Amino acid sequence: MAATPIYTTEQIRRIEATAGAPEPGLMQRAGRAAAELAARLAGERGKDVLVLAGPGNSGGEAFALAADL
Repeated sequence: MAATPIYTTEQIRRIEATAGAPEPGLMQRAGRAAAELAARLAGERGKDVLVLAGPGNSGGEAFALAADL
């Protein structure tokens, strides 16, 4: 069995920086799916939805979700 490498935070940042941009539209599709779920959960009354995003790569999905809502 091969050992699984463990990376430092700096190594991960370097890997992410050189990995390139995600497939066009992928973040938008993820945000749209999350917005549809949030709308269903909010119900017909259209309750308020708070969207929080950290500084990581998921921030784009959160932005797309908020834009769709």
